[in-house]
Amino acid sequence: MKAELKGLDKALKALGRLDEATAGKTLATAVLAGILPIQNAAKQKAPYRTGNLRRSIHEELVSQGKRSAVAATGTDVVYAAIHEFGGVITPKTAKTLAFTIDGQFVMASRVEIPARPYMRPAFDENVDAAVKEVEAVIRDSIRRVT
Repeated sequence: MKAELKGLDKALKALGRLDEATAGKTLATAVLAGILPIQNAAKQKAPYRTGNLRRSIHEELVSQGKRSAVAATGTDVVYAAIHEFGGVITPKTAKTLAFTIDGQFVMASRVEIPARPYMRPAFDENVDAAVKEVEAVIRDSIRRVT
């Protein structure tokens, strides 16, 4: 019995192009595109006073390999976590905290900040849109090479 495969070289080249279309830089682009719906929702949901917290929410490519890519969105402002999770603020060196609220001077021995989640709800409500964005970038990349 004898079998002959015609066009195997062409098929292998196409598979190689397909591999390139779904790896490395394409994956990085895909996960960064996928994080945007979550990031945009977080910016809308974040507590607003001066706008600094909202402006600080950004995306970042955490890692990239040939077969994987990880992106994250978040903020590095010092008070972001207490808004997300809530907590208690106490003075470190003085007996009381001193601050102003709506132009009125206030002194307190502690301040309880209620949780005002914005990142987790943004993720929960937009994870499907994020997956669709990742799929769209990879699908477009595959179409370009096939």
